[in-house]
Amino acid sequence: MVGVSGMENRQVMNKDKKYFFTCEECGSHELYVEYSYTIRCGTYYETYSEVGELDHAHHIEWYDKGIVESGHDNDYADDEDDVDVEGDESDGPEWVIDEESEEWYVRCCCCDREIEFGWSRPNRGGRIWPAECADFKPWRCFSEPRYYQEWKRRNWLRPPSTEY
Repeated sequence: MVGVSGMENRQVMNKDKKYFFTCEECGSHELYVEYSYTIRCGTYYETYSEVGELDHAHHIEWYDKGIVESGHDNDYADDEDDVDVEGDESDGPEWVIDEESEEWYVRCCCCDREIEFGWSRPNRGGRIWPAECADFKPWRCFSEPRYYQEWKRRNWLRPPSTEY
């Protein structure tokens, strides 16, 4: 009978624990974050997408940003509603982020599988904590809004007394 001694077993476990993340589907150890949002100025809008690598300290290292789409909410907007987007920003309405347009995703770098995650601070603040990472503790984070019902079902929601 071939077995694994206690020491060998601990070495195998430690070898697996050294990775921040291991994809259940492809075995990759890297994650990336996608963030898309729309900014508005009058009837004009621009939708951006940003991509970055999630490091082991749960920080995002952004490396790609670009405009996905731009235009007017109404193609028949009056000339007086048009905004000179090339002009001086102090001359007209301000650009504002449409908070309802914000979308955050964490994905495996290899197979592109979506990974559930939470935030270290309320209202999408602080660091990102993917649910499949070795150091994930649901009681230490706030769910991404689209996962709220699933986290509630799993009893993963942070107790109200621990919120700050």
